[in-house]
Amino acid sequence: MLSRSIIQHFDFSIYEGDRKVLEPGELSKLNSSVPKIRFIHDDDAFFKSPEELCIFKSDYQYKKVLFLIRDPRDVVVSSFFHKKYRFNFLPKDKSKLAFASYEGELSKFISEPIGSLKTLIAYYNIWANNRHVPIDFMLLRYEDIYYNTISSLRSTLNFMGLKTISDEIVEEAVNYASFENMRKMEENNLFKSSKLKPTNPSDNNTYKTRKGKVGGFRENLNEESILYVNEQVKEYLSSFYSFYYY
Repeated sequence: MLSRSIIQHFDFSIYEGDRKVLEPGELSKLNSSVPKIRFIHDDDAFFKSPEELCIFKSDYQYKKVLFLIRDPRDVVVSSFFHKKYRFNFLPKDKSKLAFASYEGELSKFISEPIGSLKTLIAYYNIWANNRHVPIDFMLLRYEDIYYNTISSLRSTLNFMGLKTISDEIVEEAVNYASFENMRKMEENNLFKSSKLKPTNPSDNNTYKTRKGKVGGFRENLNEESILYVNEQVKEYLSSFYSFYYY
């Protein structure tokens, strides 16, 4: 949505079907009025234990940070499907087996020491403690994007200094990036990119656009596992994210 808004506003029409839609950082090279945007999975928490995470965020001291989060219980389920079905390789370096496809079941994965729920909660807590380090910090929830898509995109654009983008462009970007349209783009491999391409087109679990739900963890976890993830969130997640205590 962000890239689509920028492309439409600055009339980069030649890039509408290009991978730059998936890489907003490239767009600043086309026009100096486009802010420099870097999309990252900070600290590679996906592959670390809680103890391995960096607890200081001084690298962001002179930057603006938009911190995109999602209910940890939904994230851990999504991470499981990503590791199990979208990792289709083994690392050459056997010391990096965390990069290999996950062979276990979801009920086991949620309590894994590396890249699972405990790591995610620790990572969220670290950012809660460091949110005053950047020159500006914005918290954006997946759930807000899901339920209030237009206002969430508008808030994001405003935060990035793109306040003059019209309501019409914002609405068009929301429609363009709907789950249904993204699914079609992934099925057709529109961008020729592994970022939006299933590893097995006949298996829904291998799609990046797998479900796109809020609270979907309840459909994938059994009662015992739901009790476990609920207890972990309630007991260990920072009060900064108290909206997830339910």
